[in-house]
Amino acid sequence: VAYLFTEGGLSYVKNRFQKIGVSENESRLLITDFQENKLVEDWTLLVEEFKRANFKPEVIIIDSLYASFTGTLISDRDVGNYRQALDKLRNMYNATIVLTHHFTKEQRNMMGDVVRKRADDVYGSSLWSAWPTTMFVLEQQGEKHILRCGKDRDNLVECKEMELELQDNPLGFICK
Repeated sequence: VAYLFTEGGLSYVKNRFQKIGVSENESRLLITDFQENKLVEDWTLLVEEFKRANFKPEVIIIDSLYASFTGTLISDRDVGNYRQALDKLRNMYNATIVLTHHFTKEQRNMMGDVVRKRADDVYGSSLWSAWPTTMFVLEQQGEKHILRCGKDRDNLVECKEMELELQDNPLGFICK
């Protein structure tokens, strides 16, 4: 797994991994500082870093999309350029790409109730919800944490919704 962090600093990220029980020295993990970079302009820098580390990622996590993006998230041209960079990385390594992102602001119906989030509520261009094969939504409902499959183009996910319980040591979620 290649984990590209775009904010928070290296010590913060290492501490997060330590809390979930993953050593920064894990040979199958490459933590990459991508705070000063943007994916469209700098994707080749990732390729060079992977070569230097003799690392062929099967999964590339970009945390977060927003901080690694150039332009505006509602511009189809800017989103298209970003998606092309993602596709180049995915195809070069035959890797799964994981993006962290957030929804638009909370929406309410005429009665004032919060409207359930859908895959097409992703902030910005409609191209964001069209690109992924599978999209997961993690949300908190009161004391409950719910992981829901918001989109599953290839029918890869068996359980479409599950309740998760936050645990302290190691930090993370377990399925209830």
